[in-house]
Amino acid sequence: MELNIDELNFKYQAALNVLDTQLKILIKDYEISTKKRCVEHYNNRIKDVDSAIDKLKRKKYDVSVESLNEHIRDMVGVRLVCPYVDDVYEIVDLIRNSNLLQICEEEDYIKNPKESGYTSYHMNVMVPICLHDDVEFVHAEIQIRTLLMDAWAALEHDLIYKNNGKNISLEDRESLKSYAKSLRRLDNKMLTLKKTK
Repeated sequence: MELNIDELNFKYQAALNVLDTQLKILIKDYEISTKKRCVEHYNNRIKDVDSAIDKLKRKKYDVSVESLNEHIRDMVGVRLVCPYVDDVYEIVDLIRNSNLLQICEEEDYIKNPKESGYTSYHMNVMVPICLHDDVEFVHAEIQIRTLLMDAWAALEHDLIYKNNGKNISLEDRESLKSYAKSLRRLDNKMLTLKKTK
């Protein structure tokens, strides 16, 4: 059956609604039961179609609705921003143990940062959406990171990713990587302070 873009957009929006609701309930219940706040703030989005098309081209895939559906796994995205590094791993365990979502892949860029210096925990999941005649699963990405990781990633995204790396010298890239390392050290110091409270 051939997909059309309106149908696909509807499924992305439905998956985002389901994921958003399930995560908020799961986290709120956890925070009530543990009496601590482990998520500082929460963002969600559906990736812009132009950005998705650019990604298809970069990865040398056909530009079509079917290709978008098959190859772009982060059209639906949620970002959870936590105060401390240990909160990130608590949320990861919470999602893993909930059985609400099918987890397809996990990438720990906190323990293994990307070459650029980027750190975060990524979970690629399948979100069930109930349609009138079936249950379908839609890919989504959950990113979990600390406040410091989030600040660095937002600025790096604006400086490099949005501009395809134009006008950023090798020296500036190395500086960004160095700043990321400094923030990782600060994250660890903050965690140490938290544990001494």
